[in-house]
Amino acid sequence: YGTGVVIAGNRILTNAHVIDNSVQLQVRKVGSDKKYPAEVAFISDERDLALVNVIDPEFFSDTQVIELGTLPILGDEVTTYGFPIGGKQLAITRGIVSRIDYDYYAHSGYPNLVCQIDAAINPGASGGPAIVNGKLAGLNFQGLNQADNVGYIIPVPVIESFLTDVLDKKVDGVPEIAFIVQSMENEQLRKRYGLQEKDGGVLIPRLSGLETERGLLKVGDVVVSMDGQSVSNDGTVSFATADRIDSNILIARRQVGETLPLGIIRDGKRMDINFPLSYTL
Repeated sequence: YGTGVVIAGNRILTNAHVIDNSVQLQVRKVGSDKKYPAEVAFISDERDLALVNVIDPEFFSDTQVIELGTLPILGDEVTTYGFPIGGKQLAITRGIVSRIDYDYYAHSGYPNLVCQIDAAINPGASGGPAIVNGKLAGLNFQGLNQADNVGYIIPVPVIESFLTDVLDKKVDGVPEIAFIVQSMENEQLRKRYGLQEKDGGVLIPRLSGLETERGLLKVGDVVVSMDGQSVSNDGTVSFATADRIDSNILIARRQVGETLPLGIIRDGKRMDINFPLSYTL
């Protein structure tokens, strides 16, 4: 079991791991003992998100949708709602947004944008809303067992990406580029590939067979920019928090079928590529 939140269109937004592999699905509202049959509309395991439809529209007769907010900022006060272990009633916890990062989702094993909060996130609270300034800032989805008061929410940009993905009534998933990159903080390595002192960039030492066949990128290319942002020698880009974040976030926030502008240095010469994002993780 888990938690969900009603969003526009009479849909329930929750985590994929809450409803994944369910044989029978029922939902109930806080304060009601009536359970309504429901069905999974869309599921994105990579993003650990799902949309649930309730078969009987009566379920939504006295509900209000929650409005999506924006990516919170560090220090924002956040309130979470859910049904975690320890009791049967709705539980409310409160804390602050303590970190915004690019990290692994336990359900899928793939990384994406996360917000760390110091409010407790325990089993059963998954899929519940995290509220900042009266709007949805994200969904509760995992905690860190080895530390005290370290919980994580899936922030609004990832939710919006999921909702955009399903506009065509199917889930395409999170796009990916199948290459390995190596940091270029070593001065001799930078000289070997023609980088100046002011240049950033990461080296491509290996490509998948698919990327090799496409011929757009080559082993030895240095990626110096993504989506118009300069990539540093450690593979990070500037981010909204005023800190730096893994440059792969610029791929994850795109949709399959879009193109991603890449700036590369090949054999000492700068090249620009509009890279098609045609497959997923």
